[in-house]
Amino acid sequence: MAHIGTYHNKSLDFENFYTGTRFQPDDIQIFVKSGKDNKRFHCYELNSIANWMGFLPVVSIFTGMIRINNAVKTIFHELSQLKTKEKEAHQAELWNAFKNLFRGIVEVIPLTGITLVIFDCVRMSIRTGRIAKTIENTEDIAGIAIDGKIIGIFSLEKIKTLFSEIIKKYPGQADEACLEVVKLGCLGLIEKKVKKEDSAVDLVIFFPILNKLF
Repeated sequence: MAHIGTYHNKSLDFENFYTGTRFQPDDIQIFVKSGKDNKRFHCYELNSIANWMGFLPVVSIFTGMIRINNAVKTIFHELSQLKTKEKEAHQAELWNAFKNLFRGIVEVIPLTGITLVIFDCVRMSIRTGRIAKTIENTEDIAGIAIDGKIIGIFSLEKIKTLFSEIIKKYPGQADEACLEVVKLGCLGLIEKKVKKEDSAVDLVIFFPILNKLF
């Protein structure tokens, strides 16, 4: 079962309207799986709030223009770096910049937001399906994925022990309660760290650290 929501990493500013990065992935998947049966797999699909704003009529024109500007600057920068030793990394970032450029162009066209809604929903569904396939032979785990790539796995039993008083309030819905606890915990810790450091959090580094908590 999948639930859809949004996330944000840092306050909205011009730099935020550029996604697919380790600081602001297009989507985050937070999931729990209490048994080998895929019916025991539950997931939150969290789309970037920067993408979500691109769905809105009129607003999307402005977000699209900012995204195009960010993408063009990145494209020129990455093209100048292709001859360095880290060529593959720059090629990946260049590809992501072109994806942002295309998305920005779609956003500035009036009334095309529904196209992006459908695209994002299909993409998240495919990524969630791949995650379920990857962990189909495991059980009693919770985890986090960025753009469909799993970066952190936690013990579901430990989560149930740590938050037993909360989970007891939802008899027959322990898996859903655990999923909510993990989601609120992750997003709350991101928000706390952002406020403390006044900068976006590197989620690829940050999420695996949660293994120490769970």
